[in-house]
Amino acid sequence: MGEAKAVVAATPEGVVYLRTNPKTGETYVGQAKSSERFDVRQGEHDKALGVKHNYKIIGNANPGKELDVLEETKIRDHGGLQKEGGTLQNDRHQMSEENYRKHGGTVDDPNK
Repeated sequence: MGEAKAVVAATPEGVVYLRTNPKTGETYVGQAKSSERFDVRQGEHDKALGVKHNYKIIGNANPGKELDVLEETKIRDHGGLQKEGGTLQNDRHQMSEENYRKHGGTVDDPNK
């Protein structure tokens, strides 16, 4: 009889990244639901904004609410939205305050 082998399904791991414009120093926090999507996303950002950005993975989480909470936490950790007095170029928060707290978020918004 052959030896039984465990079958493990590969689950894509989501990525939260920091994008930095090398010309202006402006930063942005984003997410991708898998490392493959992260690769594609880099090209999309660079093409849309006409510059080759620097990228740094700043966290990983399972896609869904866990990834959303991590992204919102990193947005807060990196100064929050510029339009609210912070430093990031993000147009919006990933999660509302209520939803963020409901799903385990603990970092206060630095601009509130």
